[in-house]
Amino acid sequence: TENGMDEEGESYVTPRDDVTSEPVLTYSMIGPKELYDDWVHTHQSRKVVERIKTEGSTFPDAMSKSPGAAGMKRLPDNLYVLDVIYEYGNQVPIPFIGTPDVVRSPYLQSTLTFDPVGNKTAEPMELPPSFLSTPSMTSEMTGPYSVEKFLAMSTNLMQHISHQTETQVSALAEGPLAPALVQTIRGALDVIKGPTLLDIPTTSSGMDRRDRRSMAFADGGYNDGNGILSLLHKGITNIVSVVALTPNNFKYDPSTIDDPAKKAVEYMSRYFGVLDPSKLDGAELDVAQKFMSHVFEPMMQDGSGDDPLERMYYILKRQFEEGNPMIVTLDDLITVANPFWGIYPDIRVQLTLVWVMGVPTKFSSQVPIDAAPPPPGRNFTEHGFFTNENLTLVPNVEHRRPLDPAALMALLPGVSSDNLTEGVLDKLTLEFGLEEKETRMTNFLGR
Repeated sequence: TENGMDEEGESYVTPRDDVTSEPVLTYSMIGPKELYDDWVHTHQSRKVVERIKTEGSTFPDAMSKSPGAAGMKRLPDNLYVLDVIYEYGNQVPIPFIGTPDVVRSPYLQSTLTFDPVGNKTAEPMELPPSFLSTPSMTSEMTGPYSVEKFLAMSTNLMQHISHQTETQVSALAEGPLAPALVQTIRGALDVIKGPTLLDIPTTSSGMDRRDRRSMAFADGGYNDGNGILSLLHKGITNIVSVVALTPNNFKYDPSTIDDPAKKAVEYMSRYFGVLDPSKLDGAELDVAQKFMSHVFEPMMQDGSGDDPLERMYYILKRQFEEGNPMIVTLDDLITVANPFWGIYPDIRVQLTLVWVMGVPTKFSSQVPIDAAPPPPGRNFTEHGFFTNENLTLVPNVEHRRPLDPAALMALLPGVSSDNLTEGVLDKLTLEFGLEEKETRMTNFLGR
């Protein structure tokens, strides 16, 4: 993107003239403005998950020989999932796809209902077919749809951070933080975690503002973690997907990763309708990914009859053992109909997965030892990761730095929730930024 200036002297962000490809981002609609954000953490996906867990023992076995899919089940089909979601009023995150010109939802025309949260209620809404939002459609709080909004809607990580941080702040209230400072931090978090809102038409035309609902949006990780589904919806059949899981997926401890290729299969199994129903957790913000993402047939269609998850596993396993980056291409995948993403069946797809987990030995062997000195008695790398305490999670770094009470006390002295300034909020946001060294090392590896 680049900055520009319109005829009235207002600045704006626009794609550069030399950009010929179309950026595509995924968003999730996470309930109405009036229930944000409590509904997300108390009701979204909860009933659907409990139903799938209850009936999961009756699902057919996955029958995959891949270690990462051992003991898993196969979803009956997407119509089964659709029936369950419909039965509970479509109380799941709704996927949206955006470009600089348009935001649309591929989800079926549906009636969305919202269970009350305490004494807060919200009326049902009709999601029209082929919903479309253009730059001329304005939002109550954030003005016309724009490239700025296009980017912000898909990267508003502060919503999640602020909710997680609230628990940490509460724990600190009895300790090093004075009650007044705790109140100040909470006031700042209330501002930061405010939703990105878009007015959604409840009729096909949506021209009358009385026929629109103000809905909360967040990044698309509620529905898909890497953009595969948005690209399939747009008809892209040659896809390269780079997946680098954050360390909460391995408990922040590389020693728990006994087999990175197995982790890859466990993660990618959702696209083949394979899951372990007993491990579904309705409290996980991205749990809908695991039951709304089935898009590929379970067998390769190249005449071999191979299990794609098994092929994926052994190729990635060999590359890891040889010290190479873990990359696999699956040719001749065939799509199944997916009503949540508007994906048609019987489309042939080539999918290349770049699985990023730890540092390949052919990379780490070229890093000078003084750039990442290991602790006494430890190897330079263990379990595929550096042992240096500042680099131990590279390249699977956390999305934010933990809350530092001392830094907050230095940042916010004398500030109350009544006189918060934009500058203070900017500084508070930056307090969650990652350390420079781990960020730079991850960048080097990515090159």
